[in-house]
Amino acid sequence: MEEKKSHLKLTLLLIIAALVIGLIVMYIFIFFVPNRSNTIQEVMLSRWNIIMPEDMELEYSVSTFGFPSDGEEYRVFKLKEEPTELIEDFNHEKSKDAENRAQYVFDWLAKGKKSVPEEWRPDWSEEYSWKYTGKFPRDDGTFKDFIYIVYFPVAMRLYTFEQML
Repeated sequence: MEEKKSHLKLTLLLIIAALVIGLIVMYIFIFFVPNRSNTIQEVMLSRWNIIMPEDMELEYSVSTFGFPSDGEEYRVFKLKEEPTELIEDFNHEKSKDAENRAQYVFDWLAKGKKSVPEEWRPDWSEEYSWKYTGKFPRDDGTFKDFIYIVYFPVAMRLYTFEQML
C-alpha cells in the first residue's frame, strides 16, 4: 500500500514537472522566438514602428540574430517605385556619421563571421537619403537598439542596418 502511494506521488510529480517544462517552452516560443512567416513589412512595423513599402524585393540579407533576437541584420531591397511616404522624414544630405553607422554594423557582422561582399554594400558616392532611429536612447544621442535605413534613388535600392542588443 505504501509503495503504491509512493509510486502515485512520483507519477504526479513527473506530470507536474512535464507541464511546467511545457509551459516554459511555450512561453519562450511565443515571446522570444520570432515568427519566421512574418513579412518584412510586419517585422519593421512591430520592431521599429516603420511602415515599409509593399513593392520591395529582398535582394540580399545577412544576420547574426540569435536567441533572444540579439544581433545585427543587414538587408538590401530593390524597389519598383520611389518610397515617397517612407522617405518623407529622411535626411536628404550626405552624412559621414550615417556612413560610419553603416560601417559599424558591417564590422559587427564580420565579428560574427558574416562579412558582407563589396557588391552588396552601398555606393556612398551616389546620392542618398537616410534615417536613424532606435530604442533605449543613450546619453550620447545614439541608441542601444537601432535601425539605420538608407535609400539610393538612382539604384532604387533600400538598405537597412539593424542592431539589437
